[in-house]
Amino acid sequence: MSDKLQQLISGLEAIHDFKPFRRKFDHLPTAEKHRRLAEMEEQLPNPAHPLVRTHPITRKKALFVNEQFTIGIKGMHNDESRALLDLLFAQVRIPEYQFRFRWQPNSMVFWDNRPTQHYAANDYYPRRRTMHRVTLKGDKPV
Repeated sequence: MSDKLQQLISGLEAIHDFKPFRRKFDHLPTAEKHRRLAEMEEQLPNPAHPLVRTHPITRKKALFVNEQFTIGIKGMHNDESRALLDLLFAQVRIPEYQFRFRWQPNSMVFWDNRPTQHYAANDYYPRRRTMHRVTLKGDKPV
């Protein structure tokens, strides 16, 4: 990422939303669904976190945005925010920035999720992949 872009995003805060989980309420009657969602949104307002976080151990900088949950940049007009986020989301798709693991039977992989951007490649079809995930409670992004 260029120095200019790094300077531009330094100090900005990204707004995150639990929108992908809203469909978990789809089985409820409409009025109940709206009531429960409104209650949840009141109790859990969309958090703002640094757009660039610092790893607490290595002190390295990493983007803290993702297409699934990041909905905007605090203090930016929606059009500008969307353009900048789209540019940052595109970074994840650049092959030179990716680590690709060759899965084999009994493979086990560990990673530190704090600086990790996930980009799932469905390149194993027609085979199936079974994964088990353990997530530990993490620290607040800074």
